[in-house]
Amino acid sequence: MVLSDHEKKVTAYHEAGHAVVALFTPGADPVHKVTIIPRGRALGVTMQLPLDEKHGYSKGYITGRLAVMMGGRAAEELIFNEITTGASKNLWIKLQLYIKRIVVKIILLFVKNKRVHLN
Repeated sequence: MVLSDHEKKVTAYHEAGHAVVALFTPGADPVHKVTIIPRGRALGVTMQLPLDEKHGYSKGYITGRLAVMMGGRAAEELIFNEITTGASKNLWIKLQLYIKRIVVKIILLFVKNKRVHLN
């Protein structure tokens, strides 16, 4: 895949946005690697590796993850005054996280109130 100079610049700022937000977000997983070399469908990637294995996530952790995901979009908007499809993919991932969180809350609410009857 060959990128124009402008696409490389947008991708660099986008990935830098993720990395900077991750560095300054308390409790965020550490940044392991940032690349703007296209791999598959991604034009760039910011990889974070958790310090330990997690089986449950706190509200603060999830909020931090969402902030990191939005960092790329925010950088694009600040620098170029527009967003790209890379930023919209981050929004889709964020939406999926919110949906999962809402579903879990609904299930817990029903179980807590004993409205779920398993036959």
